Amino acid sequence: MHHVIASTFVLLAQTDPSTLIDTFKLLLAKILLLIGVAVIAYGGYLISRQGQTIEGILCIIGGFIISIAVPLITYLGSQAGITF
Repeated sequence: MHHVIASTFVLLAQTDPSTLIDTFKLLLAKILLLIGVAVIAYGGYLISRQGQTIEGILCIIGGFIISIAVPLITYLGSQAGITF
């Protein structure tokens, strides 16, 4: 039992928080990209099938913002001197 606990602590001691944060950012960027593409597609559907131009354009703009949220915040943070 003590061997399992000791090996767990060794694994935790060897992990680097920056790699974990980068991995989480990549996962979050992929999920938000999928959501953004779905919102953009829905905006196109609103424009082409429903005839709701204003709502469709707002959906397309919102989907674009959702899609680039993580890279945009990372870039703005790096310009301000914040590293993630």
